[in-house]
Amino acid sequence: MMMFAPAKMDMANLVTRLKGYLASPRRPLKVASINALYQLVQRDAFLLSKVGGDKLVEILFGMLDEEDSTSIEGVKNIITNWLTQTVTAAPSAWIDLCQRIMARTTASQQSATLPAASSKGAIFQDEESESLGAGLPGGQSDGAAGHSTARWRTQLFAMECLHRICNVISASGRQEHLDLRFAKLHGIAPKGLFVSRIPDLVRMAFSASAAYVTEIRLAGLVVLRDVITIFAKSPDPDYDDSLLLEQYQAPITAALTPAFSSDSTPEILSSAVQVCAIFVGCGVIKDVTKMGRILKLLTGALDQSKSSGSFSIGDVQQISPNAAVMLRISTLTAWAELLIASPQQDYLKAVIEPYRSTLAMLWIGALRDYASIRGDSEVLQESSSSTIDGLYMNLGKEILLPYYDDAWYRILKAVAIMMQTRDPHILPAMDGKEGAVGSMPQNEGPTALFFVVFGLVYEALVQASTSSTSSASSQPIIIAALETMENLVRPEYAGDAILDNAVFDEFTSLCYRMAMMENATVHIPLVRTIASLASTQFTRNGKQSSSSSHLQLTHCLRICAYVLRKALPSSSNTSEDQSARIGLFNTSFSALAEIGRAFGAETKEDIRGISITLYSELLKDETSEFDLIGPTLPALRTMLDAPPMTSNGIESFGKLIHGLISCCLQNIEETSNRSGPTVVLKSKNNFMAVVLVLSSLHPNVKLGRALIDQFCYLMAQRMETSTEFALTVAQCAKALIAASLVPTTNAVLKHCAGLLIPCLIKLVSIAAAAVDDQEKLPILAPALDEVLKTFTTLFNGVPEASRQAALAVLLPTLALLLDPSRSPLSSLHVQAIPIVLTFASASPGPFKEVTDGLDVGAREVLEASVRLAVSGRQQAASSQPSTKRQISLKAF
Repeated sequence: MMMFAPAKMDMANLVTRLKGYLASPRRPLKVASINALYQLVQRDAFLLSKVGGDKLVEILFGMLDEEDSTSIEGVKNIITNWLTQTVTAAPSAWIDLCQRIMARTTASQQSATLPAASSKGAIFQDEESESLGAGLPGGQSDGAAGHSTARWRTQLFAMECLHRICNVISASGRQEHLDLRFAKLHGIAPKGLFVSRIPDLVRMAFSASAAYVTEIRLAGLVVLRDVITIFAKSPDPDYDDSLLLEQYQAPITAALTPAFSSDSTPEILSSAVQVCAIFVGCGVIKDVTKMGRILKLLTGALDQSKSSGSFSIGDVQQISPNAAVMLRISTLTAWAELLIASPQQDYLKAVIEPYRSTLAMLWIGALRDYASIRGDSEVLQESSSSTIDGLYMNLGKEILLPYYDDAWYRILKAVAIMMQTRDPHILPAMDGKEGAVGSMPQNEGPTALFFVVFGLVYEALVQASTSSTSSASSQPIIIAALETMENLVRPEYAGDAILDNAVFDEFTSLCYRMAMMENATVHIPLVRTIASLASTQFTRNGKQSSSSSHLQLTHCLRICAYVLRKALPSSSNTSEDQSARIGLFNTSFSALAEIGRAFGAETKEDIRGISITLYSELLKDETSEFDLIGPTLPALRTMLDAPPMTSNGIESFGKLIHGLISCCLQNIEETSNRSGPTVVLKSKNNFMAVVLVLSSLHPNVKLGRALIDQFCYLMAQRMETSTEFALTVAQCAKALIAASLVPTTNAVLKHCAGLLIPCLIKLVSIAAAAVDDQEKLPILAPALDEVLKTFTTLFNGVPEASRQAALAVLLPTLALLLDPSRSPLSSLHVQAIPIVLTFASASPGPFKEVTDGLDVGAREVLEASVRLAVSGRQQAASSQPSTKRQISLKAF
């Protein structure tokens, strides 16, 4: 009945009965009640909230304290589903519930409350912990402790619920829960919003971090991390230039303090170090001098990581070698996260700068240790860095490897950033020379640790490429590995090693596999890696002339061309991220240009032809609803740069340009007599592509007159037949006319300008005829504005001797828009008269001569409009009250 005819059920009575059955001593009846409640919460959690209320949730939490483990998972599923569906509507109610659960104590905690509280109070008695009011877990007073009990697993589940609350609300898109200023702006009361409970969340995180159970302490650090991450960008509602978390720096520091107590486990210390790094990197405190204890803990942990002895941090002094390795990895990972975030947070550069040399050595050393553990190589074990004690190396695979597996790719990404920015400390670190700064002498061979890092990167990419597609969890590893490989193949790191036939064949085989199996997000760094290899390795010491180098470059060309061909809409999965596809197009065309330069002048033109042919396939597309041409036009401009200088080369280049323009005109003609968003987008994109080609045309390139005539005819035709193209035509004409005014321009552009000016005049006449059409005129207004700007550009660009001829064309056209007898003045008149006055003031002599030569009607309209505008300005000037000079007092 409940599943198939819920409308026939008395839900209030049903929930009341099920609530009673939960306390039944008969286990089958209890299990059936749990299953029924699970069905109800899946169907309508809000109805269950209305009928059952908070009491039902507290009963369910109370059941978690029972010893019957078989029903616990069912109860947890009910609470989790209930929370997920309703927490965005009432986050405070769920937080209050978790707070009540955390305020309870276990039986063992009751007996140890007073001595434990006094001992912990002696250790952590500072002003920051006092600001939380948390002398005891849950912030209770001594008299309130021990009134109710809860198993520690129940409290752990309550902390997990807090973590889920944070995740659900941050993913909900409900900005009022994260931004008090937004809530006030929209008239939403702050009471009950998630952001209003930050003090309680931090207090509960502190209570958990001071608990007796390791799992609860870790869960408290997770909640504290969620608070920092979610509210890092939330503005302070009372101060415009402040962030909300700035006022919680002391409580957050206090919540972190118990994690560094003497009884903390390595897992707690590692998690706390990560939270410290998140707080430093989130941007809440940007002044290094005000970061206080949190930054000191990070820098202290980094200093400890440099030594090979025991690791101490906070109140923890003696830990095992394996625990020390875990903390070193966590510390290096935390600093790697800071470097990764530094491009978005400029202040982090000041935090990292004093430690760059140390970080470079330690990061490379960590990667070497990771390779040693993974490879289990005796040679690498003997030369391993001092961060691993030799007595514990045999336990590395079982104990240390999981630590490295979770952290190594973030360290690798930090190394890639240092390589990309040409940091002076990373090259000596790759050569194993501690303390050396600056550029190392360039050798033909690779750096000392090239094959170590190359092997890690290669193995990560091979493992990822064995599956059909990279999963979301493995994609960050793939991208970090490819970003490192992009820099690692450069001569200063690889020397000639990457060009060894065996190494290069394995490398290109992997690239072929990834080109066939991965998506556009992975293809972007893959293509950049190929471009980096071609532009650095084959352009030095005349390597491009050898037959083996020619063959290797051919492989690079094939990989990039395949990736680009696969990304075309006709052959790719249109469900892919469109921004990634656009980035891939731009990256791939740039890579083809790099490969062409590496091949040399003769082959470069062939590769240019390949690029333009592939781009023409993109121009033909009608299958994609997204604009793939507009964002990739800069790539087309790059293809046309640096034309050949020889006469034969210029002639071939002209034929290539002629073919590209012909292809664009054919695409435009194919859309004639058709409509639809995709068709309009295709026509506009092809028009813009032709304009880009013509405006960047080399002065010596020759094109057929018939081709240019056809292009200008199509522009005029589209403008007359469809108002959708009016703005595009006006913008294209403006770009071509402006380019034709350059003294060294190609003669083709001057011919285009002569054909397009009548087209613009036609557009002005169409707009003048639609002066009373309230539907058509707003559509034409943007295009008319572009036309008037073009007239101004043309007038200013012609020589002084030719301005009379220009005015002879422009003034009669502008007169079509003028109507001084109309009251109020039309919008066309208001747009045109400032331009007429500008022409008159800039060239009064030619203006008067042209005006005298106009026909009587146009001359009278023009003169009346000018008089009206001048008199209006004079009246406006005279109506302003005269101001007397006064003495003003300045604030000192």
